[in-house]
Amino acid sequence: MTPSAGTMRGAPGGVELIGSGRLRLATAWLGGCSGCHMSFLDLDEYLLELSQVADLVYGPFVDAKEFPTGVDVALVEGAVTNRANLAMAGIIRQRSRTVISFGDCAITGNVTAMRNHLTVTETLDPFRCGSEAPPVFDYAAVPQLLPRALPLHQVIPVDGYIPGCPPGPDRIRAAIECLLRGEPVHVWIGISMSRTITIDPVTRIEGHATITIRLDDAGAVADARFHVTEFRGFERICIGRSIWEMPGITARICGICPVSHSISAARAGDAILGVEIPPVAVHLRRIANLASLIQSHALSFFHLSAADLLMGMDEEPSRRNLWGLVAHHPEVARGGIRLRQIGQKIVSAVAGESIHPSWAVPGGVREPLSPEGRDRIAALLPEGLAIVRGALGMLDGIYARHEAEITAYGDFPSLFAGLTASDGGLEHYDGSLRFTDSAGVHVDELSPEHYAQAITERAEPWSYMTFPYYQPHGDREGEGMFRVGPWPV
Repeated sequence: MTPSAGTMRGAPGGVELIGSGRLRLATAWLGGCSGCHMSFLDLDEYLLELSQVADLVYGPFVDAKEFPTGVDVALVEGAVTNRANLAMAGIIRQRSRTVISFGDCAITGNVTAMRNHLTVTETLDPFRCGSEAPPVFDYAAVPQLLPRALPLHQVIPVDGYIPGCPPGPDRIRAAIECLLRGEPVHVWIGISMSRTITIDPVTRIEGHATITIRLDDAGAVADARFHVTEFRGFERICIGRSIWEMPGITARICGICPVSHSISAARAGDAILGVEIPPVAVHLRRIANLASLIQSHALSFFHLSAADLLMGMDEEPSRRNLWGLVAHHPEVARGGIRLRQIGQKIVSAVAGESIHPSWAVPGGVREPLSPEGRDRIAALLPEGLAIVRGALGMLDGIYARHEAEITAYGDFPSLFAGLTASDGGLEHYDGSLRFTDSAGVHVDELSPEHYAQAITERAEPWSYMTFPYYQPHGDREGEGMFRVGPWPV
């Protein structure tokens, strides 16, 4: 069915779509893993149809920094976990005709609410990082946790619910089409004119963040900080849980890479049980993990970054997003949507579900790959490879236009860390943990179970992220800082 816009009846009394009759759609990501937003992207080609009748005016896929007025429908993912979520929920309700609780965290609290039997102090215990107490957090830099994670309807009135963890794309599409049929179911950046520039939120990234840039008296940058502003307490709520629960719980840390989290938990369970899983199970885990990388890289390049690279960094921010890419480079957008779909289909063929599959378990996997599933995967690979090769060819031209930026951006000394196979090649599932310096010189290599001997972390009061570093080099002047990724050896 091709969507069509019309009268929308969501809020009591019914409302008319504003402007030209196009639906003004917003999405918001509160205390959740983004799995619901990933399922929204699983609408795949329907996104192209939806772009013909709806404008995506806010959310993690667009660069609007302030929630706009006159929103027809707001899909809100996540529980209300902190004061920033609380304030945003009020703004969304005030400025939206129809507010939909999007997914189980928004509807029930779900995994995010598993911390509710703990005090805030107990929840923050992982930030002690070897100290007697966690830092006293700077709540001007990161939002203060609420005593409990709350479902959205306990904070604001909502007009409908789309359940699921995550809700499947068919359910999301059905809800959108109900709304389209009228059935129930310049960008602002906060700039302080004193001495601090604030970018809040940072958009088109895979997480919640704010950036603050402090200027000195001459107007030069004195300090810049990247604040991670969402904390759900997985480090604490997992204590005391059975190893059999852990793959399902940890998958919900992130809806973008749930397979990697789930497999990591299953591998930890393997080690606890002291078992060597069957070779076939290893291969199946590898396939699922690599397929997850396909969809994640497609998301990062096509959905989040391609608008910058193809439309230009100076393009009007309200157009510099996936919707703008569909309008100006439809074949590129279609290829990116298809490549991500291929990755998701392979994960689903192997693991049963593409988001939060309950498949990898301590000791192996729950189900084998059927011959039909194997044939479906094999049929998808040539098309996926062609899209990847086309993207790489496109990148050659893009890189040529940005040589100056490439030589300067991110050019600073650090260590590099990554998994390495026995032949020195890149690994994603097994192997040893290798550290090199900026020149590619080998620094250290160890088995992953000795991780804690090489990597430790510190906490800062201005971020809900702990800061890991290579312990033998220490943390003075960033000497132990490392980036994760391949480096030529």
